[in-house]
Amino acid sequence: MDNGKKMPVKCSVTNCHYNKSEMCNAEKLEVNAMGDGRAHTSAGTSCATFANKEESRAF
Repeated sequence: MDNGKKMPVKCSVTNCHYNKSEMCNAEKLEVNAMGDGRAHTSAGTSCATFANKEESRAF
């Protein structure tokens, strides 16, 4: 359900294109499990939305 509100997501990845003042500014966020597809801790997840700031100058 899209109610038009954007959930605030903190981000500490300083070289991510979407990191604006330690908050994710991406339009959409995709987080996936690593390995076998099941995460048991946050360390078993990966932000698929990440875009390297130095490599994404075209954004």
